[in-house]
Amino acid sequence: MSNAPTALVTALADRYRVERELGAGGMATVYLAEDLKHGRKVALKVLKPELAAVLGAERFVQEIKTTASLQHPHILPLFDSGTASGFLFYVMPYIEGETIREKLNRETQFGVDEAVHIAREVADALDYAHRHGVIHRDIKPENILLHDGRAMVMDFGIALAVSAAAGGRMTETGLSLGTPHYMSPEQATAEKEITARSDIYSMGSVLYEMLTGNPPHTGASAQQVIMKIITEPAADVAKFRKSVPRNVAAAIAKSLEKLAADRFESAKAFADALGNPGYTSATFAASAEAARTARRRVSAPVLAASLLATLALAGWISTASRSITPPVKRTRFTIVVPDSARIRPEEWGQNFAISPDGSSIVYPGGEATEQLYLRNLNDLRVTPIPGTETARQTKFSPDGKWIGFVQNNHLVKVPLSGGPAVTVADSALAFAWGDGDVIVFTWRGSLWRVNGGGGSPALVVSPDSSKSETFVWPFLLPDGKSALFDIVTAGDQANAQLAVVRLDDRKIVRLGIAGRNPRYVATGHILFGHLDGAVSAAPFDARSLRVTGPAVTVLDNVFIKSGGASEYAVSQDGTLFFVQGDAYGQVLAVDHDGGSRPLLSEKRSYSLPTFSPTSDRFAFHMAERTSFSKSDIWVYNDRTRTTTRLTSGGNSTAPAWMADGERVVWMVRDSAGVHVRRQRWDGSGTPETLFGGDQEILAVAPAPRGNLWAVIRNGGYSDIFVAEGDPPGKPRPLVVTPMGEGGARISSDGRWVAYYGDDSGQREVYVIAMSGDGGRHQISLEGGGEPVWAPDGKTLYYRAGGKMIAAGIVTTPTFTVTSRQVLFPDHFRGTGTYAFYDVSRDGKTFLMIGNSNEAAQRIIVATGWLDELRERMAQGAKK
Repeated sequence: MSNAPTALVTALADRYRVERELGAGGMATVYLAEDLKHGRKVALKVLKPELAAVLGAERFVQEIKTTASLQHPHILPLFDSGTASGFLFYVMPYIEGETIREKLNRETQFGVDEAVHIAREVADALDYAHRHGVIHRDIKPENILLHDGRAMVMDFGIALAVSAAAGGRMTETGLSLGTPHYMSPEQATAEKEITARSDIYSMGSVLYEMLTGNPPHTGASAQQVIMKIITEPAADVAKFRKSVPRNVAAAIAKSLEKLAADRFESAKAFADALGNPGYTSATFAASAEAARTARRRVSAPVLAASLLATLALAGWISTASRSITPPVKRTRFTIVVPDSARIRPEEWGQNFAISPDGSSIVYPGGEATEQLYLRNLNDLRVTPIPGTETARQTKFSPDGKWIGFVQNNHLVKVPLSGGPAVTVADSALAFAWGDGDVIVFTWRGSLWRVNGGGGSPALVVSPDSSKSETFVWPFLLPDGKSALFDIVTAGDQANAQLAVVRLDDRKIVRLGIAGRNPRYVATGHILFGHLDGAVSAAPFDARSLRVTGPAVTVLDNVFIKSGGASEYAVSQDGTLFFVQGDAYGQVLAVDHDGGSRPLLSEKRSYSLPTFSPTSDRFAFHMAERTSFSKSDIWVYNDRTRTTTRLTSGGNSTAPAWMADGERVVWMVRDSAGVHVRRQRWDGSGTPETLFGGDQEILAVAPAPRGNLWAVIRNGGYSDIFVAEGDPPGKPRPLVVTPMGEGGARISSDGRWVAYYGDDSGQREVYVIAMSGDGGRHQISLEGGGEPVWAPDGKTLYYRAGGKMIAAGIVTTPTFTVTSRQVLFPDHFRGTGTYAFYDVSRDGKTFLMIGNSNEAAQRIIVATGWLDELRERMAQGAKK
């Protein structure tokens, strides 16, 4: 009498007589049944109810049709499939014999010739299926039946059918689509795109076990096994069984390569290598040596990350195989660091990074010397990384063993285990580091490509110069063949557009979404920031390179800088960390000791505040709450404590005062270019246009006295020009180099121009005579930006290394820097380039943007965040 559910037996009574249960697996229960129409024994496999409830009958039956067409002597065919009383089932021949698992349980190991023969038959079946577009995805000893000396692969394509029919909702079933010991690294890291080479890895693992009695990687838990699959080379099979021929050992080693591209190009090539006594793999010796090295020495990052890696893997398994381990617990906590290694989120660039396994973070920090610090999440200590002073744009290598960064405009990497720095590229800004050791970086607004080991960079794609476009913030997709990035047009940071470029044919696909600093995560979504501190997510098809649904806000209050850099990151396992910081700030009056009081306490998107010559008023640029991309010029009158709106239209920025203290100069950007205008501060009178329709103007700064002007122009890189007259005449070049200069400010006597320059390889503050004679004078010593003259011309202020610095200046008989004094720790908003602050007429008060608790920026860590992301996206889709 059958022990099958009565409803199932009754529903199938006209076609199958269910006799008894044969066994149960992760997805199905198997019954012996008689096919009444054909008078034959069959294996009736019934999906577990909780899985059937998620799949739905119609979709499952449609997807499983693909496997029904496979006809091969080493593939167990599919006879039938369908639904009965809510049960989903499929039918295969009942063949008496045993699986490889059953034989291993009985005999521990196979004979060498027998094992190789079986592997070649399975490889032949895989090659046939792969050529018909079907990948098994679950090759393991339990799925290979041995009958009359022949191998028969079972459940071919069932895993794919279930996965496809589930539509990405396997997490709702709590069931497994894979066995950890035989998963390829790309399956273990939950990559969305699985190729035929994944089956080759799995078959290599099965052959390894047939020969040695154990799979390539073992452990006390599923987490340990998957960690080893991802991080450790498999030991040489001949180490455990000396009778294994060298060609077989070499073929197995190649089949078990971590990188799919390093494995055999086809299952047939694997089978041929197994049968060719003369086969040797060029990678075999290196793999064997790597295995020996890994056994002798475990890298420092892996040791330090062990606890968090286990947590990370638990997070993955909660998604892919919850029958193995319970889901990762969602937690949120704040990282605390000592004052000597305080975090520095205000520095330009996307500088905070999380390791691929989610076990550690790297961040810029420090008090006396700014450098990168490593913090393992299972350790309370932070460790400085030597050789990373003034590092920006931090990224982990894909294997987590290196940290890459931009230093003095050079792309550099250092090993986390210790060792000298290696220069990867001589000129770079933002970059992405992806699988296959591919690096894509930006330089002069274009995207370039270079190998992580260095070499000559190759141009990927340049922007359309006629549209004043710049390409920034690249991020490599998991296949290493395409890169996300954003396009900034005519300097409009708030309305940057997301795009993706294919590296092979250099085709750009514009995604039709405004956003900054995009990334891709394993849930199949792209994340991107906004200048108001929000982070959004949108579903993204990495194969067709298109957005497939609406964007949903998934994070708030993330520290995002004016250049679009978003200080957050997500590891492969779904550990999120971000720097928490209010995107809105206050206008503060700050004294020389760093003490502050609010002048405008309402939190808004203030920027570029500037005192009038009398210091009783100040102008500033403020974005609208309803549209962060729209901004206008406002003036605050300290005598009346009132704020007046000077401009409207949402396209005005960069205010500056004329020497008379009555008129404000600002820039308007529209489709015709940049217009420089001025008007009385109270809005009376008619706005006057000083320059019109010039696409290359970036900023204009009138002198505190006289009719002198500093003009920043964009000639590919920003350069400094000066003009005279009222209105100003044609600007003449003052500082023009192949690198960038900007932030120009004219001294009160009109003789000197302070500015920042990049041409030394590091941003520094300089002063040059207005006439251009006498060369330049370097003011900062170890980096600096945002220079502002004191009204008396005897002090030049600048920001460097998280500090506000006052440089004493004398100009007669020669120009000399007499002192450099640190005034206070600089926790306030800045750009590193154009002054984001100003100094009062008496030199005692700084006008700055920030919050009273700006020093309390926090690093937040959240584990299990990808599950939270899925939930938020599902909720957003229902709205």
